[in-house]
Amino acid sequence: MRRTCLGLLAACAVMLASSGSASATPLSYTFDSDNQGWSQNQDQSSNDFVSAGFEPTDGNPGGHLSAVDTGSDSGCPHSDPCNSLTFYSPFLPAHFGANYGGMASFDIRSSSSPGYAAEMLLYTNGPNYLDGIVPEDLGTDWHHLSIALNETAKWLVCSYTGGDCSTPSQAQFKDLLAASDRVAVMADVGPNESSMDTYELDNVSLTDPPQPQKKCKKKKHKRAGAAKKKKCKKKRRAKVRG
Repeated sequence: MRRTCLGLLAACAVMLASSGSASATPLSYTFDSDNQGWSQNQDQSSNDFVSAGFEPTDGNPGGHLSAVDTGSDSGCPHSDPCNSLTFYSPFLPAHFGANYGGMASFDIRSSSSPGYAAEMLLYTNGPNYLDGIVPEDLGTDWHHLSIALNETAKWLVCSYTGGDCSTPSQAQFKDLLAASDRVAVMADVGPNESSMDTYELDNVSLTDPPQPQKKCKKKKHKRAGAAKKKKCKKKRRAKVRG
């Protein structure tokens, strides 16, 4: 059971970069000394954003974001809005088309044992956004959560205007990933009936896709080629042994 997270972010227009970016854009927020421009919102149907709460210690490690859930979410997932506490990054000049195949991750801690999944959100200034469902662990310690940046993971395409979300095709996912100019984490993972829980966020990142391993090149010259071939074989054996 997921809780729908809606927003009116489309009003904040940002020029989109080309989806044909040549290299991946790593993104990392550690919140070691401040909130790094992040904001928070309790009511996703409004533009009522406030500066995200920041704590300089007791993160995972160092500083981290922290906020108290003040909304009643007893109607979730059937109410609209769902009043789920969400943290938002600043608008970003970079776009993430070349990050396809990488990972999105974050650390989260809640004052009550989670009853729902967290959500990783990738926003665009178009009509739709990507909503990644990230299952939570039980307990009130820091949890490191991650989701692959591809359409086979638990991503949904959702509209800012509401309605049902759908599973993205590869083309849809790539287009929306390339058009993303803001990330967010729905951290309100507590049981439905709970409010006034504290939710904490740290180490939000988007990573590059895995890089292919370089292979030894074979030369056509007989003598030189034989020597190179032996070197390649020795290197491979050394790697296996190591």
